[in-house]
Amino acid sequence: MSSDLRDQIYNNLNLKDTNELLEIWQENNRGDWSDLAFGVIAEILQRRLAQLPPQDEAIYIHSDPEDNGGADEDEVADPDNKFLDEDNTPVFYKPRDVLFLVNRLQWAALASVVLSVVIFYVQQFQNLQVTYSSFFLRAPQFAFIGTLLALGFIALEGVVVFLGTYLPLRALAVVLNILMEMEFNSRNAR
Repeated sequence: MSSDLRDQIYNNLNLKDTNELLEIWQENNRGDWSDLAFGVIAEILQRRLAQLPPQDEAIYIHSDPEDNGGADEDEVADPDNKFLDEDNTPVFYKPRDVLFLVNRLQWAALASVVLSVVIFYVQQFQNLQVTYSSFFLRAPQFAFIGTLLALGFIALEGVVVFLGTYLPLRALAVVLNILMEMEFNSRNAR
Protein backbone atom coordinates (compact mmCIF):
# COMPACT_ATOMS: atom_id res chain seq x y z
CA MET A 1 0.00 0.00 0.00
CA SER A 2 1.25 3.43 -0.86
CA SER A 3 2.19 5.63 2.07
CA ASP A 4 1.13 8.62 -0.04
CA LEU A 5 -2.44 7.30 -0.13
CA ARG A 6 -2.40 6.72 3.62
CA ASP A 7 -1.00 10.21 4.23
CA GLN A 8 -3.66 11.73 1.99
CA ILE A 9 -6.41 9.86 3.85
CA TYR A 10 -4.90 10.91 7.17
CA ASN A 11 -4.74 14.57 6.13
CA ASN A 12 -8.34 14.59 4.90
CA LEU A 13 -9.75 12.79 7.93
CA ASN A 14 -7.68 14.84 10.36
CA LEU A 15 -9.59 17.92 9.15
CA LYS A 16 -12.86 16.42 10.39
CA ASP A 17 -14.35 17.31 13.74
CA THR A 18 -13.79 14.78 16.55
CA ASN A 19 -17.53 14.22 16.93
CA GLU A 20 -17.85 13.38 13.24
CA LEU A 21 -14.96 10.93 13.46
CA LEU A 22 -16.52 9.38 16.58
CA GLU A 23 -19.80 8.92 14.74
CA ILE A 24 -18.02 7.21 11.82
CA TRP A 25 -15.99 5.06 14.22
CA GLN A 26 -18.94 3.95 16.32
CA GLU A 27 -21.26 3.34 13.36
CA ASN A 28 -18.56 1.07 11.89
CA ASN A 29 -20.02 1.13 8.39
CA ARG A 30 -17.49 -0.74 6.27
CA GLY A 31 -19.68 -0.18 3.22
CA ASP A 32 -19.05 3.56 3.40
CA TRP A 33 -15.47 3.54 4.72
CA SER A 34 -12.47 1.32 3.91
CA ASP A 35 -10.39 -0.61 6.44
CA LEU A 36 -7.55 1.82 5.78
CA ALA A 37 -9.83 4.75 6.63
CA PHE A 38 -10.88 3.05 9.88
CA GLY A 39 -7.24 2.49 10.78
CA VAL A 40 -6.51 6.17 10.25
CA ILE A 41 -9.64 7.21 12.19
CA ALA A 42 -8.54 4.98 15.07
CA GLU A 43 -5.11 6.63 15.08
CA ILE A 44 -6.60 10.15 15.05
CA LEU A 45 -9.14 9.36 17.78
CA GLN A 46 -6.50 7.74 19.99
CA ARG A 47 -4.38 10.84 19.65
CA ARG A 48 -7.31 13.16 20.40
CA LEU A 49 -9.12 11.13 23.08
CA ALA A 50 -6.35 8.88 24.42
CA GLN A 51 -8.79 5.92 24.38
CA LEU A 52 -10.91 4.48 21.60
CA PRO A 53 -14.64 4.13 22.30
CA PRO A 54 -16.35 0.83 21.43
CA GLN A 55 -17.67 0.25 17.93
CA ASP A 56 -21.02 -1.14 16.82
CA GLU A 57 -21.02 -4.40 14.91
CA ALA A 58 -19.53 -3.88 11.45
CA ILE A 59 -21.96 -3.04 8.66
CA TYR A 60 -20.89 -4.08 5.18
CA ILE A 61 -23.59 -2.35 3.16
CA HIS A 62 -24.42 1.30 2.66
CA SER A 63 -26.02 2.69 5.84
CA ASP A 64 -29.12 4.12 4.13
CA PRO A 65 -30.50 1.90 1.36
CA GLU A 66 -32.87 4.68 0.28
CA ASP A 67 -29.97 7.06 -0.37
CA ASN A 68 -27.77 5.89 -3.20
CA GLY A 69 -25.95 9.13 -3.84
CA GLY A 70 -28.81 10.78 -5.68
CA ALA A 71 -29.04 8.11 -8.35
CA ASP A 72 -31.85 5.68 -8.91
CA GLU A 73 -30.95 2.11 -9.82
CA ASP A 74 -32.40 2.70 -13.29
CA GLU A 75 -30.18 5.74 -13.83
CA VAL A 76 -26.89 3.96 -13.24
CA ALA A 77 -25.66 2.43 -16.46
CA ASP A 78 -24.81 -1.04 -15.14
CA PRO A 79 -26.05 -2.11 -11.69
CA ASP A 80 -23.55 -5.01 -11.69
CA ASN A 81 -20.73 -2.56 -12.28
CA LYS A 82 -17.51 -3.46 -10.46
CA PHE A 83 -17.39 0.09 -9.09
CA LEU A 84 -20.57 -0.55 -7.11
CA ASP A 85 -19.18 -3.60 -5.30
CA GLU A 86 -19.66 -2.93 -1.59
CA ASP A 87 -16.38 -4.70 -0.74
CA ASN A 88 -14.31 -2.32 -2.86
CA THR A 89 -15.70 1.11 -2.03
CA PRO A 90 -13.31 4.02 -2.57
CA VAL A 91 -12.43 6.41 0.21
CA PHE A 92 -12.70 9.82 -1.44
CA TYR A 93 -15.78 9.54 -3.66
CA LYS A 94 -18.96 7.57 -4.09
CA PRO A 95 -19.05 5.58 -7.34
CA ARG A 96 -22.83 6.02 -7.64
CA ASP A 97 -22.35 9.80 -7.60
CA VAL A 98 -19.80 9.59 -10.43
CA LEU A 99 -21.96 7.21 -12.48
CA PHE A 100 -24.95 9.47 -11.90
CA LEU A 101 -22.92 12.48 -13.07
CA VAL A 102 -21.71 10.61 -16.16
CA ASN A 103 -25.32 9.73 -17.01
CA ARG A 104 -26.42 13.34 -16.57
CA LEU A 105 -23.50 14.66 -18.63
CA GLN A 106 -24.57 12.48 -21.53
CA TRP A 107 -28.10 13.87 -21.38
CA ALA A 108 -26.87 17.44 -20.88
CA ALA A 109 -24.64 17.14 -23.93
CA LEU A 110 -27.51 16.06 -26.14
CA ALA A 111 -29.91 18.63 -24.67
CA SER A 112 -27.40 21.45 -25.15
CA VAL A 113 -27.09 20.73 -28.86
CA VAL A 114 -30.85 20.52 -29.43
CA LEU A 115 -31.57 23.58 -27.31
CA SER A 116 -28.88 25.69 -28.96
CA VAL A 117 -30.08 24.85 -32.46
CA VAL A 118 -33.74 25.49 -31.55
CA ILE A 119 -32.93 28.83 -29.92
CA PHE A 120 -30.81 29.87 -32.88
CA TYR A 121 -33.52 28.75 -35.30
CA VAL A 122 -36.22 30.76 -33.52
CA GLN A 123 -34.06 33.86 -33.22
CA GLN A 124 -32.27 33.94 -36.53
CA PHE A 125 -34.04 31.87 -39.19
CA GLN A 126 -36.32 34.58 -40.49
CA ASN A 127 -33.52 37.16 -40.54
CA LEU A 128 -31.27 34.76 -42.44
CA GLN A 129 -34.03 33.86 -44.88
CA VAL A 130 -34.74 37.53 -45.64
CA THR A 131 -31.03 38.28 -45.99
CA TYR A 132 -30.31 35.39 -48.34
CA SER A 133 -33.54 35.91 -50.31
CA SER A 134 -32.56 39.55 -50.89
CA PHE A 135 -29.77 38.28 -53.14
CA PHE A 136 -32.47 37.11 -55.55
CA LEU A 137 -34.72 40.23 -55.68
CA ARG A 138 -34.33 40.51 -59.46
CA ALA A 139 -35.22 36.82 -59.91
CA PRO A 140 -38.07 35.98 -57.44
CA GLN A 141 -38.39 32.47 -58.87
CA PHE A 142 -35.07 31.69 -57.14
CA ALA A 143 -36.07 33.13 -53.74
CA PHE A 144 -36.38 29.60 -52.33
CA ILE A 145 -32.60 29.40 -52.58
CA GLY A 146 -32.46 31.99 -49.75
CA THR A 147 -34.51 29.62 -47.58
CA LEU A 148 -32.17 26.73 -48.44
CA LEU A 149 -29.14 28.86 -47.59
CA ALA A 150 -30.72 29.81 -44.23
CA LEU A 151 -31.42 26.13 -43.48
CA GLY A 152 -27.86 25.25 -44.47
CA PHE A 153 -26.48 27.91 -42.16
CA ILE A 154 -28.60 26.57 -39.29
CA ALA A 155 -27.33 23.05 -40.03
CA LEU A 156 -23.77 24.38 -39.97
CA GLU A 157 -24.49 26.06 -36.64
CA GLY A 158 -25.75 22.70 -35.34
CA VAL A 159 -22.46 21.07 -36.33
CA VAL A 160 -20.48 23.83 -34.58
CA VAL A 161 -22.58 23.43 -31.43
CA PHE A 162 -22.09 19.67 -31.64
CA LEU A 163 -18.33 20.03 -31.88
CA GLY A 164 -18.10 22.77 -29.27
CA THR A 165 -20.61 21.53 -26.69
CA TYR A 166 -21.59 17.91 -27.12
CA LEU A 167 -18.13 16.47 -27.67
CA PRO A 168 -16.47 18.18 -24.66
CA LEU A 169 -19.30 17.08 -22.35
CA ARG A 170 -19.09 13.52 -23.67
CA ALA A 171 -15.31 13.65 -23.27
CA LEU A 172 -15.76 14.74 -19.65
CA ALA A 173 -18.04 11.76 -19.05
CA VAL A 174 -15.41 9.43 -20.55
CA VAL A 175 -12.64 11.05 -18.49
CA LEU A 176 -14.66 10.53 -15.30
CA ASN A 177 -15.02 6.85 -16.15
CA ILE A 178 -11.30 6.58 -16.88
CA LEU A 179 -10.36 8.28 -13.59
CA MET A 180 -12.69 5.98 -11.68
CA GLU A 181 -11.13 2.96 -13.43
CA MET A 182 -7.62 4.23 -12.62
CA GLU A 183 -8.50 4.70 -8.96
CA PHE A 184 -10.14 1.29 -8.85
CA ASN A 185 -7.09 -0.38 -10.39
CA SER A 186 -4.65 1.54 -8.16
CA ARG A 187 -6.29 -0.05 -5.10
CA ASN A 188 -5.81 -3.50 -6.66
CA ALA A 189 -9.51 -4.05 -6.12
CA ARG A 190 -10.98 -7.19 -7.58
